Amino acid sequence: MKRKTLYVGLSLLVTIGVFSFIFTHVSLREVLDLILNCNRFALGIFIVLSLLMSLLRMWRYRLVLNTSGYHPSSTALYLVVLVRNLFSDLLPARIGSLVYIYITTIRLGIPFAPATSSFTLSLLFDIIAIAPMILVASLFCAADIGIPPWILTAGAAVIGAISLAALMAITPTLRTTIRLITASRRSQQGFGKKLLAALSSFQIELERAREAGVYWR
Repeated sequence: MKRKTLYVGLSLLVTIGVFSFIFTHVSLREVLDLILNCNRFALGIFIVLSLLMSLLRMWRYRLVLNTSGYHPSSTALYLVVLVRNLFSDLLPARIGSLVYIYITTIRLGIPFAPATSSFTLSLLFDIIAIAPMILVASLFCAADIGIPPWILTAGAAVIGAISLAALMAITPTLRTTIRLITASRRSQQGFGKKLLAALSSFQIELERAREAGVYWR
C-alpha cells in the first residue's frame, strides 16, 4: 500500500512539474488557441502514427522478452512504452528512455538482464532504422533543406555501418569485458562479483535473443 501511494505521489509530482514548466513559457490561452486552430486532420494522422509507433515498439520489446521466457501483459507493456516515450521527450539525449528498464523490473517483475537486453537491442535497431530514413530524405528532400544529396547518403551509410557493427560487436565486447573482470582479484567479492554476475546474465540474454532469430523479425 505504501509503495502504491509512493508511485501515485511521484506520478502527481511529475505531472505538476511538467505542466508548471509548460505554463511558465506559454499561457493557457495560447494552448487553447493552438488546439482550436490546428489542422485536425494532420493532428489525427500524428496521433494515429504515434500510437502505432508505440504499439510496434511494445511488440518489439515483447519479442525479445519472450525469448527470455517472460510474457508480460501487452496492455501493461504498452503503458510502459507510453511512459518511456514521455520521459524520453522530457530529458536530454533521450536518456529518459532508460526509465523503461526501471519500470519493467520494478512494476512488471522482469529481471534486470532481460529488461536491459530488450532495451539495448531496441535502441540499436532504432539507430539502424535511421539510416534508410536519411537515405529516403536524400532522395526526396535534399533540395528543400539545402543539403547536397551525397552528404545525406554518406551520413546514412556511416550511421548504418556503425550501428550494424555495434550490434555485431556487443556480445564479443561483453565476453572480453567479463574475462578482464574475472582476471581481477576483486571479481569474487563485493561490487566486482555483482558486476560480473550482471554482465554475464546480460550477455546470456543477448545471445539467447540472437539465437532465437528475432533480429530479422
